[in-house]
Amino acid sequence: MYKDYKGLYASLRWCALIIGLLFAADGIQAQNNNFTESPYTRFGLGRLGERTTISGHSMGGLGVGLRQGTYVNAVNPASYSAVDSMTFIFDFGASTGITWYAENGKKDNRKMGNIEYFAMLFPISKSIAMSAGVLPYSASGYQFGSVDQVEGGSVQYTRKYLGTGNLNDLYVGIGATPFKNFSIGANASFLFGRFTHSRQVIFSTEAPYNPVHLSTLYLKAAKFDFGMQYHLPLKSDRSLVIGAVYSPRVKMHSELTQIKNQVQNGVVVESETQEYIKGMDYYTLPHTLGIGFSYEKKDKLLLGADVQYSKWKGEKFYKSDCKFQDRIRVSLGGEIIPDINAVGIWPKVRYRFGLHGENSYLKVPTKGGVYQGYHIVGAVFGIGIPLNDRRSFVNVSLEYDRLIPKEGMIKENALKLTFGLTFNESWFKKLKLN
Repeated sequence: MYKDYKGLYASLRWCALIIGLLFAADGIQAQNNNFTESPYTRFGLGRLGERTTISGHSMGGLGVGLRQGTYVNAVNPASYSAVDSMTFIFDFGASTGITWYAENGKKDNRKMGNIEYFAMLFPISKSIAMSAGVLPYSASGYQFGSVDQVEGGSVQYTRKYLGTGNLNDLYVGIGATPFKNFSIGANASFLFGRFTHSRQVIFSTEAPYNPVHLSTLYLKAAKFDFGMQYHLPLKSDRSLVIGAVYSPRVKMHSELTQIKNQVQNGVVVESETQEYIKGMDYYTLPHTLGIGFSYEKKDKLLLGADVQYSKWKGEKFYKSDCKFQDRIRVSLGGEIIPDINAVGIWPKVRYRFGLHGENSYLKVPTKGGVYQGYHIVGAVFGIGIPLNDRRSFVNVSLEYDRLIPKEGMIKENALKLTFGLTFNESWFKKLKLN
């Protein structure tokens, strides 16, 4: 019996292709797409991502206690070593959706859509595996305005706010099982991104100029994540996994430019750079700690729960219009497989479901100068449809999110449809001699 290395070469070609796609996707994302549409993302780093692929996302954002060898779980790098020693996994996801807003009887809606992530997972040895990919750390996208009146006069003016941007997480991770049933792992990430914000004042009467304030912020940083999992067999087909993750505090390198333009009839007639800063002392990310577990009846049922805590209070954000508070996120979810041994595809479909809730890390300014936070709750349902090889899946999920505001704040409801492909390919194929 001889080993055929064509599978290895094919996988390496896939790696080269994916790396190229990662950088191409970043360019597409920066120009044409948006992860979110929410006026609350004007503040801080916008809406924070989950660090999950579609499989974990479809279970409410589970990941800390998940240990599956059929998809990428970057939430806990200790899970990487669960992959089969002959398997290469490629995970890809994209989404589209719509958000509805309501305030003081007025309603509006915005569409959103983007390439969500790329990720891959492959074994190094029987007990060691590596993963790499690009995930969204956070995203900002908004467009709104208000009409006011000049104090002591009858002249009206319109304030327009427009912004977009995202912070990307390009990571490489390794996971290992040094002892029976005990796994550890680590991710090394390069965070990079750009945020642009615009404030414009337009007067209802003829005015010499209409001022436009532009702010452009570039961020980059090195970030590390550490994880562990303990796998406890209960019966021949049942098991319990307990996991924990930790991310240290991060100082980000920043470059901020603030410009004031004077615009007349849509043409910039005067431009002035009001401020420029560059350095490591202006923006930081918090310590994050998470714990979770999952209970599995093999090829039948999976249930799990996660709790993650991020110490945002006291973190730095230069001349922020908001305040930070500590964030807690809770995820509950599971997966059901009706009959994995049945004939046909549909009994083998993986039905996923989940709930999640969190308090915002932001406290935003409201009327009267009071800073208030909000909560986000959501429910998600998804399916994983196996392809002919029974190892690869087409994944679809539908998520409903509701932002619960304090009095006087904008209400938000959102629907998000995510599509994903989990592709499994063998590293080696064995040839038999006749």
